[in-house]
Amino acid sequence: MPRRWSTLVVVSLLGGLFTGCFLGEPRNCYPGFDPGEQFRITIKGPAPNNEICDTAPLQAGDSLVLTASATKIGDPGGGSCYTLGAVGTVPDFAKPIITECWPARSQLGIGCKGVTANGCAVTMTAVTGPYIHRDDQVIEDGIFTLNWGGCQIPETCDGGEVYSARIERLDTTGDY
Repeated sequence: MPRRWSTLVVVSLLGGLFTGCFLGEPRNCYPGFDPGEQFRITIKGPAPNNEICDTAPLQAGDSLVLTASATKIGDPGGGSCYTLGAVGTVPDFAKPIITECWPARSQLGIGCKGVTANGCAVTMTAVTGPYIHRDDQVIEDGIFTLNWGGCQIPETCDGGEVYSARIERLDTTGDY
């Protein structure tokens, strides 16, 4: 069931990008925020029918701040659409395992790598949704998805952890 849920989330996010980029819906073709803008992601709890891994579990009330990167992550098909991943800062909840992050190919996404205490190489990607529009100050029904890979990651983690989340736009710092 967790794999289906995260697959649905990924397909929904990619579907929104596809619709915006290839079917002429310009509001979803470009990010609804600028480089340097910050967003607080506050976890409300696991999404329905989703198992949470014990790799670096998040609890209701946990939060992190993602800063939009200046790197335009374009359409692999060569179209003009793009999004902005997040600046590659390692989130506090992942610091025991993750050592390095970078902007990922998704809205405020990060890709990361690290090593467990047993010397096992792992990867993590984090994705936010739904699409953030320019006039969205708060999205109460957002999602935050973590996808883990590598050795010693339980099979139940394969496919990702989906959390219900509040996404709040913060003031732009310009420091990114």
